[in-house]
Amino acid sequence: MLSGADSKGIYVNGDGDPMTDSKATDPGGEVSVEPVVEELQLDAALRVISEVLLSPRRAVALPDYLSTHEDLGQIIDALLQVRSIIFAMANGDFSRSIPLKGFLGGSLKALQAHLNHLSWQTKMVAQGDFSQRVDFMGEFSESFNAMVVQLEEAHRKLAASEERYRSFFASTEAIKLIVNPQDCAIVDANSSAIEFFGYEREQMLTMRINELSARPVDDIEQKIKAAQESGKGRFVSHYYAASGELFDVEVYTSPIVFGDNELLMCSIQDITERKKMEEKLQFMATTDSLTGLNNRFQFMTLGRLYFEAAKRAGTRLAVAVYDVDHFKRVNDTWGHDVGDIVLKNLSQVALKVFRASDVLGRLGGEEFAVVMPETDADKAMIAIERLRQAVANNLISHEGKTLSITISCGITTFSGDESSLERLLKKADEALYIAKRSGRNRTEQG
Repeated sequence: MLSGADSKGIYVNGDGDPMTDSKATDPGGEVSVEPVVEELQLDAALRVISEVLLSPRRAVALPDYLSTHEDLGQIIDALLQVRSIIFAMANGDFSRSIPLKGFLGGSLKALQAHLNHLSWQTKMVAQGDFSQRVDFMGEFSESFNAMVVQLEEAHRKLAASEERYRSFFASTEAIKLIVNPQDCAIVDANSSAIEFFGYEREQMLTMRINELSARPVDDIEQKIKAAQESGKGRFVSHYYAASGELFDVEVYTSPIVFGDNELLMCSIQDITERKKMEEKLQFMATTDSLTGLNNRFQFMTLGRLYFEAAKRAGTRLAVAVYDVDHFKRVNDTWGHDVGDIVLKNLSQVALKVFRASDVLGRLGGEEFAVVMPETDADKAMIAIERLRQAVANNLISHEGKTLSITISCGITTFSGDESSLERLLKKADEALYIAKRSGRNRTEQG
C-alpha cells in the first residue's frame, strides 16, 4: 500500500478501479492505493519462477519489461542450473560440474559427492568388498548397511558350501563331470573321471561331453537339454575312453549353480559288466544252450508276433515241424555226446538253409520248428525239402568215424481260420507224424 500525494504512476482505489494522481485523494484527504505496474511485474516474475521450477522446458525467456531486472535474471539462471543438476543426478549422472556458490551450491556439491561415493561403494560391494558402510543418509544408511551384512553372510555361506562341494567333487571315487548344458562343454572333471576316460585334465576341459559318446551328437545334446529342463535326468549311453575302449555307462544329471552359471553335474557309472551280464542272462533266457537256436519260450514269443501280424494284415505264413529219425538209436549206438553233436550239426545246416527273417527254434529233445513269414505252401515245401535233402547228404565225423541222419517234416500254412500259433503247430505236428508213419525221411503237408 502506498500513502501520500508524492507517489507516482497508476493507482487503484478501494474498489479496484484505476485512478490518476489527480483522483487519488478521497474526501477525507486519505490516499489508499496499490501501484498497478509493480503488481503486474511481480505476477510476471512469479510466473517465470514457477515455469522454471515446474515446466519441463529447458529455457525460459523473461518478458521485455522484466529483462532489466538483473537480480531476477540471476535468480532465474541459478534456478535453471539447479534444475539441470538435479535432473542429471536423478538420471545417475553425478559428474556434472556445479558452478553455483553459496549455501545452495555447497549443498548440491555435498550431495553430489555423497552420491558419487555411494555409487563407488555399491560397486565395491558387488565385487565382494563387504566392509563398505554408509553413514550420511539416515534410514537409507541403516537399510543399506543391513543389506551389506546380509550379503556378506550369504556370500560366506555360499563360499563354504562351494568349498565343501569342491572337496567332495575332488575326493569322491564316483566319476563326475560338470557340463555346461548350453554347448555341452566339459567345465570340470574330477580325478576319477580323468582316470576313467584316460585324458589329461587340460585336454578334457577343452572337450564336449558328446565327443566322449559313441551315440550321435544330436542324441546326447537332446538328452542334456532334456535334463536341464526337467531338473534331473538319467540316460544310458556308450562312451569311448582315450584308448578307444568302449564302455556302457549310465549317466545321472542334476543341476548345479556356480556364480551366474547354471550347469549340470553328470555322475557316470560304468555298467559295462552289468550290461554283459544282462545280455548273458537274456541269451540264456531265450537261447537253447546246446544248439544256439531260440529255445521254446523265445520261439513261441517271436512266432506269436509273426502270427498276429499275418492275421492283422491277411498275409501268408507257413509253419514247419521236423525231428531226427531214429534219434534214440543214435544215442544208444554212438552215445549222448554224439547225439548232441548231431543236434548241433542239424541246427547249423538249418541256419544256412532258412532266411534271416525265419524264426527257428528247438522245441525239445530232437524236435525243431520254423515259422516262415510271407511264405505260401509251395515255397514252404521247397524250403523244408531243401533242408531235408541237405541233412541227408551231410556226413557227420566223430573220432574217425562218420554217420548220417535223416529228418521227417510236417508243414502247414495259415489259412485265416486258425486262432493261434499253437493251432498251426498242432497241424504241422500231425503232418510230421504222417511222415513218420509213411516211412520217415519225407515231408507231409497238413
